[in-house]
Amino acid sequence: MEAPLRTSSYLIPVKLESEPDKYMLIHGYTGAIDIVSGKLLNDIKAISSFNVFPKDLLDLLLKRGYITAKTQEEEETVVGLLAKGLARKEMNSLKRFTLLVTYNCNFRCPYCYELNNLSEHKSVLISPNMCDRALKAISQIEPDSNLQKKTITLFGGEPLLKENKERIEYIVNEGRKYGFNFSAITNGYDLEQYTEFFSKDAINEIQVTIDGSKEVHDKRRVHINQMGTFDKIMKNVHLALERGIKVSIRINVDSANIDEVKKMNAFFQESGMYSYKNLQIYAAYIGGESNLNPSEYNEKIDVSNSSYDEFFNLFANSSMKLHHNYTIYNRLNYAVKNKKTIPLSSIHCEALYSNYVLDPLGNIYKCLDLVGNKNNVVGTYSGGSIKWNKNRSLWESRCVSDMKSCLKCKYALLCSGGCFSKIIQGAKSSCGDFSVILKKVCNEIYRKNEPLFIN
Repeated sequence: MEAPLRTSSYLIPVKLESEPDKYMLIHGYTGAIDIVSGKLLNDIKAISSFNVFPKDLLDLLLKRGYITAKTQEEEETVVGLLAKGLARKEMNSLKRFTLLVTYNCNFRCPYCYELNNLSEHKSVLISPNMCDRALKAISQIEPDSNLQKKTITLFGGEPLLKENKERIEYIVNEGRKYGFNFSAITNGYDLEQYTEFFSKDAINEIQVTIDGSKEVHDKRRVHINQMGTFDKIMKNVHLALERGIKVSIRINVDSANIDEVKKMNAFFQESGMYSYKNLQIYAAYIGGESNLNPSEYNEKIDVSNSSYDEFFNLFANSSMKLHHNYTIYNRLNYAVKNKKTIPLSSIHCEALYSNYVLDPLGNIYKCLDLVGNKNNVVGTYSGGSIKWNKNRSLWESRCVSDMKSCLKCKYALLCSGGCFSKIIQGAKSSCGDFSVILKKVCNEIYRKNEPLFIN
């Protein structure tokens, strides 16, 4: 006797806001993505009561996973096995390394999570000796150079302070001996001091953050000497672009400066900056990171769903050339444009399986969001050899396959277990606003790619 058919427990329907009776249908473990009518969706949901489908359509729905003969427990087993297989693949990816040059910074940004963690070590600059040990530690963490990402990210504090130039030169020269080049996450204020290092085999990529137009930015990203920073940063960005290195401009957005995204889009268009092929610009919504940002900052912003609505509505306009930075958008967009299933994952981010951050004190962290807090150290390298502690296994063993609540969740292989740093910081759940973001992302992708869908 054949098992009765039922609606899959991993069916994800998203109402399309621009259509009166259409849904984007996603399947949580096959990665299928389709556009269906409300009637077809209702029929899929009613499959356990009666069979209403022609054979060809039924076979297709079974193949896509929307209808299944598996029980809920059997589907959970499938998700667990898939998660383990995906984890094995992800764990074998290239190891990525970040060198935290200093905890010192010449800015005092209101949302800086590191300000919560800094102590007497905030002015420490990595010594040449610690730099040597850090480079050796990288070879100990991943002895196979073919499994090392050959670009080390420089981070801080602010790594490219003008007073750090001699040390950065040392780091770059020593790193070259190991076959590494460098990128930098920088506020861009002292960038003109480093143009001689902008090349493919030295610093070949930078990320610079702004908070909007000059008037707003200069009030939020404040220099320690209370000077305006916008004009100098933009001048330095042009210097970097002219040198041919890759530049990412990140616009930090919350409910207080959300209107700045449109202003900056217009600014980049009018200034001709979009003509640079080596420039990428994106907006990052930081208002919801209530567990990572200082409480003084969170008390001044709106973290409700309405602020998400306003943020995502910005990208409905076809003239908006800058974009946001949600991984789930990139996965769905890839699937639609290439007519493939959605890439799935069982591990939320690189911090869990391939990322290592080495600070100037000899500490090793897994996530940039947690640096400076000794409770989050996963190991040390200051003694010439690496000593790991129990925190490392907490990170590197975290996978959907071992999280019972995740195995039952239809979003499991899309959200991939959520952000572990949020859990460490005290969040009740790692799920965050994933379901809200997914709905927004699906509607954005449909608006931009409607002709690519086969209804």
